[in-house]
Amino acid sequence: MIKDITNEEDVKKVVDTFSKALQKDEHISPYFSHINWGENVPAMCKFWSAILFKAGKFAGRPFPKHLSMQGLSEKQFKRITEHFQNSVNTYFQGERAEILKLRIKMISLAFQNQVQLVSEDE
Repeated sequence: MIKDITNEEDVKKVVDTFSKALQKDEHISPYFSHINWGENVPAMCKFWSAILFKAGKFAGRPFPKHLSMQGLSEKQFKRITEHFQNSVNTYFQGERAEILKLRIKMISLAFQNQVQLVSEDE
């Protein structure tokens, strides 16, 4: 039986799987070629743990780091979201898993709108 996400190690499993999927996706990986995954993965774990568990361990502004993603199409944003949701589905199901999948969808849409706004203003 697949369990729900219960702790930060579970979040790390999702983030690790997600980051590997992004790096392997030839349509998405060029937008992440500048990323230092050794630094980014722990930050992403703190971010998602803070959202899911209200842990308060994340201090930062994630949006500015995503400005380098300008030029991504709506289809590519959907692929990124799907990679994250698939990473959750691979290991987990339950209330927290569903919350995490909903949050990535909402955040992805917000980032997409912001990136497009920034792109149009330049």
